[in-house]
Amino acid sequence: MSAAVRVIDGHVHVGPWRTPDFSGRATQLAEAARLYAELGYAGALVMPTDVADNAGLLATLRAQGPSPVAFRFCAWVDPADASLPAFLDDHAADVAALKIHPSFLRQRCTEPVFDPYYRWAAERGVPVLVHCGRWQEMASFRFPLEVAERHPDLNVILCHMGGDGTDLVQGTVAHIEARGIPNAFLGTESVRQYWIVQHAVDRLGPERVLFGSDYNLNHPRSFQAVVDALDVDDAGRRRIFFDNLNGLFPAHLRLGAGDAP
Repeated sequence: MSAAVRVIDGHVHVGPWRTPDFSGRATQLAEAARLYAELGYAGALVMPTDVADNAGLLATLRAQGPSPVAFRFCAWVDPADASLPAFLDDHAADVAALKIHPSFLRQRCTEPVFDPYYRWAAERGVPVLVHCGRWQEMASFRFPLEVAERHPDLNVILCHMGGDGTDLVQGTVAHIEARGIPNAFLGTESVRQYWIVQHAVDRLGPERVLFGSDYNLNHPRSFQAVVDALDVDDAGRRRIFFDNLNGLFPAHLRLGAGDAP
Protein backbone atom coordinates (compact mmCIF):
# COMPACT_ATOMS: atom_id res chain seq x y z
CA MET A 1 0.00 0.00 0.00
CA SER A 2 1.27 3.46 -0.84
CA ALA A 3 2.41 5.44 2.18
CA ALA A 4 0.29 8.34 0.88
CA VAL A 5 -2.95 6.44 1.52
CA ARG A 6 -4.54 7.29 4.86
CA VAL A 7 -6.52 4.58 6.62
CA ILE A 8 -9.59 4.53 8.85
CA ASP A 9 -10.50 1.16 10.31
CA GLY A 10 -14.28 1.23 10.13
CA HIS A 11 -15.05 -1.63 12.52
CA VAL A 12 -13.25 -1.72 15.87
CA HIS A 13 -14.50 -3.13 19.19
CA VAL A 14 -13.20 -2.05 22.58
CA GLY A 15 -13.91 -3.87 25.84
CA PRO A 16 -14.66 -7.46 26.92
CA TRP A 17 -16.87 -9.93 25.07
CA ARG A 18 -19.59 -11.70 26.99
CA THR A 19 -20.40 -14.37 24.39
CA PRO A 20 -18.49 -17.63 25.06
CA ASP A 21 -17.81 -17.91 21.32
CA PHE A 22 -15.01 -15.35 21.72
CA SER A 23 -13.40 -16.96 24.79
CA GLY A 24 -13.44 -13.88 26.96
CA ARG A 25 -11.48 -11.79 24.47
CA ALA A 26 -11.01 -8.26 25.82
CA THR A 27 -9.00 -5.16 24.97
CA GLN A 28 -8.90 -1.60 26.23
CA LEU A 29 -8.77 1.64 24.28
CA ALA A 30 -5.11 2.15 25.22
CA GLU A 31 -4.23 -1.13 23.46
CA ALA A 32 -6.10 -0.09 20.34
CA ALA A 33 -4.43 3.32 20.41
CA ARG A 34 -0.96 1.75 20.57
CA LEU A 35 -1.72 -0.69 17.77
CA TYR A 36 -3.21 1.85 15.38
CA ALA A 37 -0.41 4.31 16.09
CA GLU A 38 2.13 1.59 15.22
CA LEU A 39 0.25 0.88 12.01
CA GLY A 40 0.15 4.57 11.12
CA TYR A 41 -3.62 4.60 10.69
CA ALA A 42 -5.36 7.96 10.63
CA GLY A 43 -8.40 6.86 12.60
CA ALA A 44 -10.75 4.14 13.74
CA LEU A 45 -14.48 3.85 14.35
CA VAL A 46 -14.75 2.29 17.80
CA MET A 47 -17.82 0.62 19.27
CA PRO A 48 -18.64 -1.44 22.36
CA THR A 49 -18.69 -5.21 22.44
CA ASP A 50 -21.85 -7.18 23.23
CA VAL A 51 -21.62 -5.80 26.78
CA ALA A 52 -23.03 -2.65 25.12
CA ASP A 53 -21.27 -0.21 27.46
CA ASN A 54 -21.85 2.93 25.42
CA ALA A 55 -21.41 5.30 28.35
CA GLY A 56 -18.20 3.63 29.51
CA LEU A 57 -16.59 3.67 26.09
CA LEU A 58 -17.55 7.27 25.39
CA ALA A 59 -16.18 8.34 28.78
CA THR A 60 -12.92 6.55 28.03
CA LEU A 61 -12.68 8.24 24.64
CA ARG A 62 -13.24 11.64 26.20
CA ALA A 63 -10.62 10.98 28.87
CA GLN A 64 -8.03 9.82 26.36
CA GLY A 65 -4.88 11.87 26.20
CA PRO A 66 -3.22 13.11 23.00
CA SER A 67 -3.11 10.42 20.33
CA PRO A 68 -1.96 10.29 16.71
CA VAL A 69 -5.07 8.21 15.98
CA ALA A 70 -8.43 9.97 15.59
CA PHE A 71 -11.05 7.73 17.21
CA ARG A 72 -14.73 8.15 16.40
CA PHE A 73 -17.51 6.76 18.58
CA CYS A 74 -20.12 4.29 17.32
CA ALA A 75 -23.02 3.62 19.71
CA TRP A 76 -24.36 0.09 20.16
CA VAL A 77 -28.16 0.01 19.73
CA ASP A 78 -30.20 -2.20 22.03
CA PRO A 79 -33.90 -1.31 21.89
CA ALA A 80 -34.36 -2.85 25.36
CA ASP A 81 -32.10 -0.17 26.84
CA ALA A 82 -34.59 2.43 28.04
CA SER A 83 -31.79 4.93 28.67
CA LEU A 84 -30.44 4.83 25.11
CA PRO A 85 -32.64 7.51 23.47
CA ALA A 86 -31.68 10.08 26.11
CA PHE A 87 -28.02 9.02 25.92
CA LEU A 88 -27.98 9.56 22.16
CA ASP A 89 -29.69 12.92 22.41
CA ASP A 90 -27.37 14.08 25.19
CA HIS A 91 -24.24 13.00 23.31
CA ALA A 92 -25.34 13.49 19.71
CA ALA A 93 -22.29 15.61 18.89
CA ASP A 94 -20.01 12.65 19.72
CA VAL A 95 -21.89 9.94 17.79
CA ALA A 96 -20.30 9.16 14.42
CA ALA A 97 -22.34 5.99 13.73
CA LEU A 98 -24.82 3.49 15.19
CA LYS A 99 -24.35 -0.29 15.29
CA ILE A 100 -27.11 -2.91 15.23
CA HIS A 101 -26.30 -6.59 15.77
CA PRO A 102 -29.42 -8.64 14.96
CA SER A 103 -27.83 -11.97 15.90
CA PHE A 104 -26.96 -10.88 19.44
CA LEU A 105 -30.23 -9.01 19.89
CA ARG A 106 -32.33 -11.83 18.40
CA GLN A 107 -34.23 -9.17 16.46
CA ARG A 108 -34.27 -8.47 12.75
CA CYS A 109 -33.18 -4.97 11.86
CA THR A 110 -36.46 -4.51 9.98
CA GLU A 111 -38.54 -4.64 13.17
CA PRO A 112 -40.38 -1.38 13.98
CA VAL A 113 -38.56 -1.05 17.30
CA PHE A 114 -35.48 0.15 15.36
CA ASP A 115 -37.29 2.81 13.32
CA PRO A 116 -36.75 5.63 15.86
CA TYR A 117 -33.01 4.99 15.67
CA TYR A 118 -33.04 5.06 11.87
CA ARG A 119 -34.88 8.38 11.96
CA TRP A 120 -32.47 9.73 14.57
CA ALA A 121 -29.48 8.76 12.44
CA ALA A 122 -30.94 10.06 9.17
CA GLU A 123 -31.78 13.43 10.73
CA ARG A 124 -28.20 13.85 11.94
CA GLY A 125 -26.35 12.41 8.95
CA VAL A 126 -25.10 9.42 10.95
CA PRO A 127 -24.59 6.05 9.19
CA VAL A 128 -25.91 2.81 10.66
CA LEU A 129 -23.82 -0.36 10.64
CA VAL A 130 -25.81 -3.60 10.59
CA HIS A 131 -24.23 -6.96 11.31
CA CYS A 132 -24.90 -9.47 8.53
CA GLY A 133 -24.18 -13.14 8.99
CA ARG A 134 -24.96 -16.69 8.04
CA TRP A 135 -28.01 -16.84 10.28
CA GLN A 136 -30.26 -15.88 7.41
CA GLU A 137 -33.51 -15.91 9.36
CA MET A 138 -32.18 -13.16 11.61
CA ALA A 139 -29.17 -11.48 9.99
CA SER A 140 -29.64 -11.78 6.22
CA PHE A 141 -28.29 -9.00 4.01
CA ARG A 142 -31.83 -8.64 2.66
CA PHE A 143 -33.00 -7.01 5.87
CA PRO A 144 -30.59 -4.03 6.01
CA LEU A 145 -31.12 -3.53 2.29
CA GLU A 146 -34.84 -3.32 3.00
CA VAL A 147 -34.06 -0.73 5.67
CA ALA A 148 -31.99 1.25 3.16
CA GLU A 149 -34.88 1.27 0.71
CA ARG A 150 -37.40 2.27 3.38
CA HIS A 151 -35.13 5.08 4.61
CA PRO A 152 -33.54 6.63 1.51
CA ASP A 153 -31.97 9.45 3.55
CA LEU A 154 -30.12 6.95 5.75
CA ASN A 155 -26.71 5.50 4.87
CA VAL A 156 -26.56 1.80 5.78
CA ILE A 157 -23.27 -0.11 6.07
CA LEU A 158 -23.64 -3.88 5.74
CA CYS A 159 -21.00 -5.43 7.96
CA HIS A 160 -18.97 -8.37 6.62
CA MET A 161 -20.04 -7.30 3.11
CA GLY A 162 -23.44 -8.85 3.72
CA GLY A 163 -22.50 -12.05 5.48
CA ASP A 164 -18.85 -13.17 5.50
CA GLY A 165 -19.43 -15.89 2.91
CA THR A 166 -18.71 -15.67 -0.80
CA ASP A 167 -22.25 -16.68 -1.73
CA LEU A 168 -23.68 -14.07 0.62
CA VAL A 169 -21.41 -11.33 -0.69
CA GLN A 170 -22.37 -12.22 -4.25
CA GLY A 171 -26.03 -12.18 -3.27
CA THR A 172 -25.63 -8.80 -1.59
CA VAL A 173 -23.94 -7.27 -4.61
CA ALA A 174 -26.55 -8.71 -6.99
CA HIS A 175 -29.39 -7.41 -4.81
CA ILE A 176 -27.93 -3.89 -4.66
CA GLU A 177 -27.38 -3.91 -8.42
CA ALA A 178 -30.81 -5.26 -9.29
CA ARG A 179 -32.68 -2.84 -7.05
CA GLY A 180 -30.38 0.14 -7.53
CA ILE A 181 -29.92 0.93 -3.84
CA PRO A 182 -27.62 3.98 -3.66
CA ASN A 183 -27.36 4.29 0.12
CA ALA A 184 -25.98 0.81 0.91
CA PHE A 185 -22.27 0.27 1.58
CA LEU A 186 -20.19 -2.84 2.30
CA GLY A 187 -17.66 -3.17 5.12
CA THR A 188 -14.76 -5.55 4.45
CA GLU A 189 -14.30 -6.72 8.08
CA SER A 190 -13.75 -10.49 8.41
CA VAL A 191 -13.86 -11.08 4.64
CA ARG A 192 -10.72 -13.03 3.81
CA GLN A 193 -11.11 -13.71 0.07
CA TYR A 194 -9.68 -10.77 -1.86
CA TRP A 195 -11.39 -11.91 -5.05
CA ILE A 196 -14.89 -11.56 -3.63
CA VAL A 197 -14.03 -8.04 -2.48
CA GLN A 198 -12.76 -7.46 -6.02
CA HIS A 199 -16.12 -8.71 -7.32
CA ALA A 200 -17.93 -6.09 -5.25
CA VAL A 201 -15.56 -3.34 -6.39
CA ASP A 202 -15.94 -4.35 -10.04
CA ARG A 203 -19.74 -4.46 -9.89
CA LEU A 204 -20.55 -1.58 -7.54
CA GLY A 205 -17.42 0.57 -7.72
CA PRO A 206 -14.82 1.27 -5.01
CA GLU A 207 -17.04 4.04 -3.64
CA ARG A 208 -19.35 1.43 -2.09
CA VAL A 209 -16.69 -0.55 -0.19
CA LEU A 210 -15.30 0.46 3.23
CA PHE A 211 -12.26 -0.97 4.97
CA GLY A 212 -12.84 -2.61 8.35
CA SER A 213 -11.10 -5.31 10.38
CA ASP A 214 -13.38 -6.35 13.29
CA TYR A 215 -10.61 -5.74 15.81
CA ASN A 216 -10.38 -6.86 18.69
CA LEU A 217 -11.30 -10.23 17.17
CA ASN A 218 -9.10 -9.78 14.10
CA HIS A 219 -5.83 -8.00 13.46
CA PRO A 220 -6.21 -5.04 11.09
CA ARG A 221 -3.13 -6.03 9.08
CA SER A 222 -4.89 -9.21 7.93
CA PHE A 223 -7.71 -7.32 6.29
CA GLN A 224 -5.57 -4.43 5.11
CA ALA A 225 -3.74 -7.09 3.08
CA VAL A 226 -7.02 -8.11 1.42
CA VAL A 227 -7.60 -4.56 0.20
CA ASP A 228 -3.93 -4.18 -0.77
CA ALA A 229 -4.35 -7.21 -3.06
CA LEU A 230 -7.17 -5.62 -5.07
CA ASP A 231 -6.74 -4.53 -8.67
CA VAL A 232 -7.82 -0.93 -8.09
CA ASP A 233 -6.24 2.40 -8.91
CA ASP A 234 -4.89 4.82 -6.31
CA ALA A 235 -8.08 6.86 -6.24
CA GLY A 236 -10.14 3.73 -5.60
CA ARG A 237 -7.75 2.60 -2.89
CA ARG A 238 -8.07 5.98 -1.16
CA ARG A 239 -11.84 5.65 -1.28
CA ILE A 240 -11.87 2.20 0.30
CA PHE A 241 -9.32 2.92 3.00
CA PHE A 242 -10.38 6.44 3.95
CA ASP A 243 -12.64 8.66 1.88
CA ASN A 244 -15.80 6.55 1.81
CA LEU A 245 -16.26 6.16 5.55
CA ASN A 246 -14.95 9.62 6.33
CA GLY A 247 -17.54 11.04 3.95
CA LEU A 248 -20.35 9.18 5.74
CA PHE A 249 -19.49 10.69 9.13
CA PRO A 250 -21.38 13.81 10.21
CA ALA A 251 -19.50 16.81 8.84
CA HIS A 252 -18.15 17.95 12.22
CA LEU A 253 -16.64 14.50 12.91
CA ARG A 254 -14.83 14.01 9.61
CA LEU A 255 -11.07 13.68 9.76
CA GLY A 256 -9.31 16.70 8.37
CA ALA A 257 -5.85 16.98 6.92
CA GLY A 258 -4.31 17.73 10.30
CA ASP A 259 -6.06 15.11 12.42
CA ALA A 260 -3.67 12.19 12.01
CA PRO A 261 -1.07 10.62 9.69
